[in-house]
Amino acid sequence: MGKLDIGPFLMLAGGILLMLGISGWFVTSDPGGGYATDLASNLFYTLLGPILILAGYMWSPNIRHDVATFVGVFFVLLGAAGLVVAGRDVASNLWVTDVGAIESVGHLVLGGLLVLGGKHVLTEEVYVVPRRYRSLMASRAVRK
Repeated sequence: MGKLDIGPFLMLAGGILLMLGISGWFVTSDPGGGYATDLASNLFYTLLGPILILAGYMWSPNIRHDVATFVGVFFVLLGAAGLVVAGRDVASNLWVTDVGAIESVGHLVLGGLLVLGGKHVLTEEVYVVPRRYRSLMASRAVRK
């Protein structure tokens, strides 16, 4: 079995983030728990999810890999910083949002997967010829 294409990989990651963002608006949580929802996290996930879905669906493979690597590195740094400040009795971890231990581990896992996908370790670059050129490509292959 070969490697996955980066497009569906990004669409799945974006769907997970979008689900977390939307569910955060309806689920209440305690700030001292393992997973805390607040305005900053909900906005971030709700905005980043559709961006990753569009990146996986519409953008070229090279840009997809760059986006996956950039977002992955950001999530790894956010997860590492969240584990450092998790459990401290401060009103606002990371100066913006309350980050629990479970959320930090999730950031590390998702960030690691995105970095590996962006660096062609888990995914490969697949180029599909646009539809308007497929007949031209087929006719050239027949002539040779």
